[in-house]
Formats: sequence, structure tokens, C-alpha cells
Amino acid sequence: MPLVGVSTAPPMHRRIFEDKLRERTTEITAYDLRRTYANWLEAAEIPGRGA
Repeated sequence: MPLVGVSTAPPMHRRIFEDKLRERTTEITAYDLRRTYANWLEAAEIPGRGA
């Protein structure tokens, strides 16, 4: 997954995102989504922050 642009601030605050996620399901957490994304980056051999 190549980086094609400058990263920007998310259009939604983290708390609002978590509230909307919680409205739809209690089985998935924001941390689950973060871990999945981190695993995808690792599989694509894209270094993360602090690596």
C-alpha cells in the first residue's frame, strides 16, 4: 500500500467514532480495528510509527 499523499487529521473525533461503532455492534472495538489495520501494514511490509 504506497503512500500517495500527506496524511491529514481525521474528519471525526475519536470519541464520536467509538460512540457510532458502539451503536452498531458491541463485538468489535476501535482497538480491534486498529490491530487489524496494523496487521495489514505489517503484512504489506510498511513500517509503522516508531519502527
